[in-house]
Amino acid sequence: MARILVIDDETAIRKRIKRLLNKAGHEVFEAADGQQGLARLREYHPELILVDFVMPKMNGFQFCGAVRALPDYRQLPIVLLSARAEKVGENFIKRFELYDAISKPFENDALLALVQKVLSEGARSQRSSSTTLVKEAFSRIEEIEPHAAIPAAAEQIVQMIVKELPKLAPQKEKIVSGLSESLSRGGLANARQLLVLLESGECGPTLSGDLNVMRVPDVMQFLAMQNQTGVLDVMSGSATVSIQFREGTVELAVATGVPSEFLLGRYLVDEGILSRQDLELFLRNRSQVRMLGEQLLKLGDITEADLARALTRQTTDLVVEIQRWKQGRFWFSGSSELPRAKETRCRLAVSSLVMEGFRQVDEWRLIEQIIPDFDVIFSPTAEHGRLFDASKLSAEELLVLDLVDGQNTVREIVEQSNKGSFFTCKVLYRLASVKLIKNKEAGENARTGP
Repeated sequence: MARILVIDDETAIRKRIKRLLNKAGHEVFEAADGQQGLARLREYHPELILVDFVMPKMNGFQFCGAVRALPDYRQLPIVLLSARAEKVGENFIKRFELYDAISKPFENDALLALVQKVLSEGARSQRSSSTTLVKEAFSRIEEIEPHAAIPAAAEQIVQMIVKELPKLAPQKEKIVSGLSESLSRGGLANARQLLVLLESGECGPTLSGDLNVMRVPDVMQFLAMQNQTGVLDVMSGSATVSIQFREGTVELAVATGVPSEFLLGRYLVDEGILSRQDLELFLRNRSQVRMLGEQLLKLGDITEADLARALTRQTTDLVVEIQRWKQGRFWFSGSSELPRAKETRCRLAVSSLVMEGFRQVDEWRLIEQIIPDFDVIFSPTAEHGRLFDASKLSAEELLVLDLVDGQNTVREIVEQSNKGSFFTCKVLYRLASVKLIKNKEAGENARTGP
């Protein structure tokens, strides 16, 4: 899927192209003239522009000249749409280094084929753009003796990069630290992605990629290293988490399509700010679209300190959770204006969030040996009555244990405990390890035999 900007003063043509490209899986933005197109360009940072030649206010010729004058968009693919494409196309394309031109009226299949061609060639060009600098950097890595310290290797490589890209000099120490971390944890693959980003200067609105190439911790450390301000969107399946950065620290994370355990209401209840009954009553009678926390704050049901405490926990859990995602995509859009009010900001250090993420990933590996999925059903063991000592368990552990009845799945226990999947599964793992509970299905298979 690509972000495509369509600029044409004819509404019918814009709508037709939008329907066609939306159906093909692309995200389409519209503009009625060149001036509006420039505004949309800065707002949405498209990967391809389709532009008409004859338009009011600012025509296609003027628009392309304005775009090519912007350093960040000199290589952006632009395709000319015009009834006069045959007459103006060749000279127009050469002057502004456009990708192609198509005459109006056009066939749907022809436009789709052209868009696919341009996007494919752009992707190949982008992949090959990590030219001399990155290749030389990796030749340096291969030349380093196996026993050489990684920080020293990173220092050599970054010195070479900064010499060619002086604008990175102020961040030299942070770049060395980030490259060392990437080499230590992810080897050459993570380091290569980081170096490509450094060379291309992609630390603003054009930073995007696949999670199977560059994982969330590496993206976050790169943004922290560059002291970035803006929004990082991470998507996997139907879930999207948006993380707000200010000068390299995390201020807030919000999400859509995630399990209910990551919704703000759960944290308000868990922190004792609201009772579950009060929250359910409020949600039933809620009529406004405003964010839950802001609405409760306005009504005086919670204080700013209450909201900040709940949001800090919610943000931490969301950021830690997505560090486990192995599939999906990410986008970062640089901006000095962040959408939420000052009182809802957290200011969390990326290093702390990443370390917590690593810790939980390691613990999940152990937990998944006993809980391979959330459909597992546990039941009390025969030793439960003999070994059980309530004084040895916390109130939260007793709550989870009470929900183990041979009927509830792990998913149902997580929902009913209101403690979140990581905490609940960790408790179940401990209870199973000391043989207070057992996997019901495994127990039945053991009794019946093969």
